[in-house]
Amino acid sequence: MHLMSSILTKCLSLNDVGAAIRQARKSQKLSQTALGQAAGLSRMPVYRIEAGQDVSLRTLLSVLAALRMGLQLQHLPQGVPSVQALQNAFAHLHQDNDQDNDQDNEQGSEQDNGPNNRQGGT
Repeated sequence: MHLMSSILTKCLSLNDVGAAIRQARKSQKLSQTALGQAAGLSRMPVYRIEAGQDVSLRTLLSVLAALRMGLQLQHLPQGVPSVQALQNAFAHLHQDNDQDNDQDNEQGSEQDNGPNNRQGGT
């Protein structure tokens, strides 16, 4: 049985995580679609991870498990960005999600109140 060599990478950003996932996927000769299916997902979450976009922790862990990889947490040395600095750096991702949710809610309201929606006893 062939064992894949260990990929030990310090990931300090979403782009670092994406690059490590891409490297592992390609070393196992998997397409994004095949990896997504192995993780019980579609191709898009794999694409988003590899592009350095924000995904849920559950999604990341599913992809890592499909690659037979794990997540290791460790204390970082001095000089690594603080939690506040990281939150500020990624704040735009949460704003984009909030705007998407607002648009979805507006569209849902328009559909609920559309001309084909019958309310009452008519």
